[in-house]
Amino acid sequence: MAPSRPDPASTSAAHLVLTVGDGERLRRWSAAASGTVVDLLTLPGREAPVEADRSGTVTVLAESAKALRAASPLLALVQGAARSYVVAVAGRAAPELLQLPRHHVRGAAVVRAETRTLGKDASLRREVTVLLTSPVKVRDLVAVVLGGGIAPGGPPLGGLRVGVAGTDDGLLPWACGDPGATHLGAAPDDEAAVPSPDVDVVVTDGPLPLRMPAAVRVQGRAARPSWDDLLGLGRSQLEAWLADLDGASLLPPVDIRVLNPTGFRVDADGGVGEVVRTGPGRTVVTRGDRGPVRVDERVGLDERVVAAVRGLRLVTDAPAAHRGPVEHAAFLVDAAAAGLPVVTAEPPDLSTRALVGPQLAAVLRSTTAAGDLEDPLERELYCTALTRTALQQHGPRARWSGLTTRHGLLAPPRVSVVVATKRPHQLPAIRRQLAGQDWPDVEVVLGLHGFDRDHPEVVRFEQAFTGDLAVVPVGAERMFGEVLDELSARATGHYIAKMDDDDFYGVHHLTDLVHAAEHSGADLVGCGAEFVYLEEVDVTVRRQRAQGYRFVGQVPGAALMLAAETLRSVGGWRPVAHGLDTALARSVVSAGGSVYRTHGVGFVVFRGAQGHTWDPGVDYFLKGHEQHSGFAPPRGVLGAPPARTRPGTPADADT
Repeated sequence: MAPSRPDPASTSAAHLVLTVGDGERLRRWSAAASGTVVDLLTLPGREAPVEADRSGTVTVLAESAKALRAASPLLALVQGAARSYVVAVAGRAAPELLQLPRHHVRGAAVVRAETRTLGKDASLRREVTVLLTSPVKVRDLVAVVLGGGIAPGGPPLGGLRVGVAGTDDGLLPWACGDPGATHLGAAPDDEAAVPSPDVDVVVTDGPLPLRMPAAVRVQGRAARPSWDDLLGLGRSQLEAWLADLDGASLLPPVDIRVLNPTGFRVDADGGVGEVVRTGPGRTVVTRGDRGPVRVDERVGLDERVVAAVRGLRLVTDAPAAHRGPVEHAAFLVDAAAAGLPVVTAEPPDLSTRALVGPQLAAVLRSTTAAGDLEDPLERELYCTALTRTALQQHGPRARWSGLTTRHGLLAPPRVSVVVATKRPHQLPAIRRQLAGQDWPDVEVVLGLHGFDRDHPEVVRFEQAFTGDLAVVPVGAERMFGEVLDELSARATGHYIAKMDDDDFYGVHHLTDLVHAAEHSGADLVGCGAEFVYLEEVDVTVRRQRAQGYRFVGQVPGAALMLAAETLRSVGGWRPVAHGLDTALARSVVSAGGSVYRTHGVGFVVFRGAQGHTWDPGVDYFLKGHEQHSGFAPPRGVLGAPPARTRPGTPADADT
């Protein structure tokens, strides 16, 4: 969108309307607004400043939450402050995407804050209204509503505060949707320019500031050729373009707060959709008789499209549905991060494969036929692999660690796994589960509940385990909650994950928990306990299959994770013998935190034949649930089938 002709004087009005997007309903809303309307994307090119009036109202209208998040760095260019705000996005944005300020915004007390959904169908929008005791800047208020950045409790996505320097709006997505990112104005004229001290990394389309080692020059929209452009190149030019192709400088990081698997539908039965191009600047996803949903060509895939196609069993895609290879690759990456069941109708071309990276290209090639996704479990495993790979390769943390020299800030967070056991004979199984995890930085804190470190099984464990390990003997008289509290106090990781000594975990278990914590922003995350192996009858059941990928009240104690600081802030583990997961979840929720449950296809609960403090009987687990003979875990779960306990032998399991 070309910048509009700048006004001769500053733009200031009692009612300032800021818009982002070019959809038809947004044009209707802005035309009906009483006040001065300014397109956010024109701000970098304006000669005259835009200013909020402290006695008036600022209304922010966006085509989607993703569009507003992408454009939020531009709000730093709006001068002045206001007490009264309205923030609205088209569609029915999820509650976590538009949050109400709780008490204060930059020292100004909240007098009134409410959210509502207005209109229906094509006129539907989600609106947040806020009134404050004193004026605050527009960027500060919007950051709080978007729930990140400079908002309380919101760390920067990817671990770095991003600054954008330049007038090309193609630079904006590089801020990762972080509302704490800021626009620094035009790109510097020379390499000696001094960037703002308020940012960690500068993204620019101009010279790299010499005084800012964490600076990245990215290629803007001009470097995104169409298929026709590529066809018009000579062979040598095309080969040169392919040789210089660098996905790291063409595809921005995924905005993981918007594009993630939250809301994934396990038993989707809405048929097959198709990504098609219906005209210049118009790519849509068909949905059978429900009509197509349009993909915003400037913003790309957003939460409105994702929500509209969640019910489809699969979505077929082809290069011809997109303007060129860069846009095609961006769509595939975004769809993968959102967990959409996208199947490529034909293998991605060489340029698209180079842009998405070999790992994601391999996952996409693993399923090429619609029939491959007929089975709901196979469909879920495929979508889970897409999401995991997209977040690993194209998430903010991964992207910045590959583009900047600030590796010290961007090392993967350490996960400390606390495991307590009363059963020395379980140590070999515990070691196999822990050694098989693929998260790159794991520390194990092993609690010996009632036996000593010189036990032969402990000695063998320490000799065979090659990772970081702390072994902590704890007296048998200590309650389980006390044991976990002591183990957690010894942990050095950013996150603390709890695992049990007899359950089975997928190789990606810790990786998926970290991803869930990052994309959900939840204080406590965990897997769903969907798969249960019943030793007494040698049967594996699957239950609660539609309860994952959402915010919940609690998660299983054997597969949970939270930040060490969060655990300390809620008083640690409760000093009780049982019900620790419930107690911890209640502590988090009562402190104003949130709990998120990710998928359940990487975790199998072992239900021994005997020795349970809570025993409703085996029929409780069998009745009405999907059953498989023997030990039948989902693909990727570690461990061999367990040796069945002899009748009459107690399982001796309180951990």
